[in-house]
Amino acid sequence: MTHKQYIEKLIIQSNLTDAIEELLTGTEERQERLYSKLINMSARNYRNITDFLENIITREIFGMEEARITKALNSYLIEYNNNPNVTFDPQSIPNQVDSRSPQQGSSKNPNTTSHTQTKRDAKPTVFISYNHKDRDLALNISQMLKDNEIEVIIDRESNPAAGGFNEFSAKAVKESDFTLLILSENSLFAPWVMLEVIDTFAHSRFEGKNKLIPVRKDKSFMRDEIVDKGIENLNAEMRRLRSEIADLYNNDATDNVKSKEDKFSRLKRVKNSIGELISHLRQTLVINVGEGNAYIGIQKVIKKIKEEV
Repeated sequence: MTHKQYIEKLIIQSNLTDAIEELLTGTEERQERLYSKLINMSARNYRNITDFLENIITREIFGMEEARITKALNSYLIEYNNNPNVTFDPQSIPNQVDSRSPQQGSSKNPNTTSHTQTKRDAKPTVFISYNHKDRDLALNISQMLKDNEIEVIIDRESNPAAGGFNEFSAKAVKESDFTLLILSENSLFAPWVMLEVIDTFAHSRFEGKNKLIPVRKDKSFMRDEIVDKGIENLNAEMRRLRSEIADLYNNDATDNVKSKEDKFSRLKRVKNSIGELISHLRQTLVINVGEGNAYIGIQKVIKKIKEEV
């Protein structure tokens, strides 16, 4: 089975999210025009899913948009020049059609017991995702939440170095009721913060509830050029990493290759998702906690947390 045939099967089974991800992987740095169209399609697909889950649109409207996205993906598949270098698992596709359409109105996955279910009578828990350049604001928000009987997970206090930052943040996203994202130009250009947002979206879909609470320090995410600038920065970092990996192989110093390859994969994941992330944030109510607005903004956050837990 070729990669193109694999994607075709994903589309047939209405697994549009994975189909888009595979097309992004296959077209990156090979078909720039198609890659750009897929970035926009990824954002459109995500918006359709989240609008449906949040009861903004009906199932009928969701289905109509899904049909339009499917039609567009089929045309993109024709444009796609099969990339033989992409690794994929043909066995990951089930034999029978298994629609990935979300279930509107279902609050939880019936086959799981979420963290919020097991701690219903406990204090709500919030993970603060931020760039360390915004540390003062993060610590101020952390204290205000604690003063209002809300548990806080924040890297400075929880010592992520003990188990590795990636392990710490993945566990924090999973075990908290909400991820509070401090949105600024600093955080938009921090790949680890964007990965925490991606993981939060994934858990939101899995648990059937919105776990992301974005607050803004500035309005940088609204600027037209922010996505292009973000991709430009990620490309530069990925080129640097690729050069370092090549040097390690050339010098037979392969002990450090895996960590750099893992980092490269994480950067690639952020690059493939950044258009979708920014599009979602622009359509979300983002609470202002910028200069002079922190107290009022966090009071709104506290009210939202206590209403939704």
